[in-house]
Amino acid sequence: MDLLDKENIEENVKAIKNISNIIQDKIKIGNPLVVIPGRGIHPLFKLSVDYKMYETGVYKESENIREPFSLHIPYTSGGDNSKAIRFFYTNVLDAYLGKNTKVIYLQWFRYLHEILGFPLPSDISLKEPKGLIFIDTVKKGKAIFEILESFDSIGIKNYHLILLFDNNGQDIVNEYNKIYTYANNADFIQIPKVITEDQSVAITGTFSIVISNTCLTEYVKQNFNEFNDEDEIGNGILLEYNNSNFDATSGSASTFSILLKDAIDMIEKGDIEFYEKLKYYIDRLRKSIDNQSYTDQVFITKIHETIKNKHGEKNIKDIKSTQSHIYKVEFEEEYLKKLILSFKSKRHSYSNS
Repeated sequence: MDLLDKENIEENVKAIKNISNIIQDKIKIGNPLVVIPGRGIHPLFKLSVDYKMYETGVYKESENIREPFSLHIPYTSGGDNSKAIRFFYTNVLDAYLGKNTKVIYLQWFRYLHEILGFPLPSDISLKEPKGLIFIDTVKKGKAIFEILESFDSIGIKNYHLILLFDNNGQDIVNEYNKIYTYANNADFIQIPKVITEDQSVAITGTFSIVISNTCLTEYVKQNFNEFNDEDEIGNGILLEYNNSNFDATSGSASTFSILLKDAIDMIEKGDIEFYEKLKYYIDRLRKSIDNQSYTDQVFITKIHETIKNKHGEKNIKDIKSTQSHIYKVEFEEEYLKKLILSFKSKRHSYSNS
């Protein structure tokens, strides 16, 4: 099936509406935190919020229709030891849900954002989520399997899963079939092809940056004994890209958003010619998907500028993107040691903000 053929766009629209209804039903009985663990799910989540708010074509003011608070946690940020990295970020999530910002995992998470030039909002510790919604796309099943293992191990229990199975779940590896045993607190959505899966920032509007120095975990553990011995220290952040002036990325993300919003509206109205009417946006999005290597390079330049302005050119050893569109920043080793040591004096400032 073609990623942007009529049937697949219809299936993605159906999934967005389904996500929207599930989340709004949960909001009616509490104030859940929605965790966004990867780039592929982010634009579909945003569209699901817009769908309810703009269901009639105009903004709908209602106490029952509102955007839930969401938190981007980079469970798929590209560490070599994926299981240990996912356990680390579940500790971050657990600290957040417990509203205890003195826990070193959450303090380090906030410091990572600062190092990489994208500080978290100062009121992150003031939210009071009631329940948790974990929403993600699923391909082979390894990522969500390891995440759910970490939930069980650390003791996170009050959550609801929304999982979008790419290729209708046909690619799930047998050893990860245990994820289906979580069906009692989950919604499983089958979809032929998730349009945003494995796409770059140009399409998803989100990006992941990691510190690629292999010595990071060793140096952090040498200086902070609160971390567990088996921990692989979290090295990345996941962000929504909002700079509308950066046309190389935001233009393509906007094209995707416009295409899906218009498709939702037309399908809702029963317009059987929606696909033909949206051909301009479909063709434009195809070109963006085919040209992602160029936009990756443009975005590396943008990230380089951000990091250079914060740390100085001489302290940056390398910045590059991976085939999975993760941006890796490598600092000069001695400078990285200084950054880690500075966490000692800064970490407690995150406990009171």
